[in-house]
Amino acid sequence: MNIWMVLALVGVIVLAVAGLLLAWGSVKRYRAVIRAEKASGETVKIPASPIQRRAMLSLVVGISALIAVILLLIENGVVAVFAVDSLRHTFTVILLSAILINGALILPLQHRKTNLQLLDERDRQILRGAPSFQASALILMSALWGIALTETFWAERAIPVDYAYLMFWINAMVYFIAWPMGVFFGYWRMNTYGD
Repeated sequence: MNIWMVLALVGVIVLAVAGLLLAWGSVKRYRAVIRAEKASGETVKIPASPIQRRAMLSLVVGISALIAVILLLIENGVVAVFAVDSLRHTFTVILLSAILINGALILPLQHRKTNLQLLDERDRQILRGAPSFQASALILMSALWGIALTETFWAERAIPVDYAYLMFWINAMVYFIAWPMGVFFGYWRMNTYGD
């Protein structure tokens, strides 16, 4: 792998770490509020909302799949993963499974009846803002991939199909990882700035 491909994979890892940091900050602030309420003598236990639980599970599934795929790519190389049928199938099954699981976690929250029954006004506002986080992450990753692939294969004047396929799947995973990041960012912003 050359520096540009490493840069693209590092971009994915940075995005995943940013998601974990947002989740950790959201949980940390939540626990601080509970500790403060307990210190004042009140016994308060506020369970996580359905959107927070689904976002955490979605983030864990997405990052686990990305880690597995990146390890597969590092161990075998991009060309070998797509040249050997069993490796390509493993790669595709890992990412497709993660996308289906994340879709099952996210899509019910988008349904109007579920939305009205499970979520309060704050959760619905956060849900409305999460897609903008997805769009931003997808645009940034697409730009990073475009630059990395162009610089890597400039001399050949063509990008191999293997790398275009890799870009598609990684961008699909980034799209699904960015949703819980948007949710956690929404909670963080709401807890910090109150809007």
